[in-house]
Amino acid sequence: MSWQDIIKLLSNKEILPNIIFLRDADNENIIIEKMTSLANSGGGKIIVGLDYKNKHLIGCQRQENWFLTIAKKALSSNIQYNIDTTIRNDKNIITIEIITNDSQSNSDEATSSAKKQQTKPKHKDKLTAAYSGQRPIRPLPDNNNLDKDINTRQQETLEYLSNNKEITNRKYRELFAVSHKTAHLELTDLVNKNLLKIIGSGRSTSYISTKKDYNTSNEDNITSQPELFDNF
Repeated sequence: MSWQDIIKLLSNKEILPNIIFLRDADNENIIIEKMTSLANSGGGKIIVGLDYKNKHLIGCQRQENWFLTIAKKALSSNIQYNIDTTIRNDKNIITIEIITNDSQSNSDEATSSAKKQQTKPKHKDKLTAAYSGQRPIRPLPDNNNLDKDINTRQQETLEYLSNNKEITNRKYRELFAVSHKTAHLELTDLVNKNLLKIIGSGRSTSYISTKKDYNTSNEDNITSQPELFDNF
């Protein structure tokens, strides 16, 4: 899930069913309770690392593997789920999507309805009606134009570099909980695709974006202070 998708959920939480925001995942029992609650009520999403009430970006200290273990414990085998990490300002936001037959049916109907209503071409700045009356959000790099062979971790790395100067092998491993070899191969692949370039050598090696499409500013960026989501 992209950062823009999360902002849309924040903006429309009052009219969207079964969206739960949690500041943290310190209490395993609460996570289990929320998972089973959604599984019994048609599915939905749990987003961990955001303070919805105060509109603060907190960040989640837990990794995806921890949530996978909890999901296996809490949910029956016929319940599907997806767990995804979104990186914003060097902080992880975990999205847990609980999928039941009811939620899949509702999703298909919503998608069909949205396609029928989509009669106007997209505006070049990619702003949607969800932000009407609010300060426009500067769009992230358009991943549709990126090489289709890159995986989700690599796409999120490019988004990470939209807000950060560089990334290292060590940082890549911390963000995605992968091995040194996997981090090296995936970063090298981005270099070969001319999406990243290497700075330094040996233990000082780091990677920077070859193209800065998204320049952050105090006006439209959440800082580590943290700043309010209302600034969007």
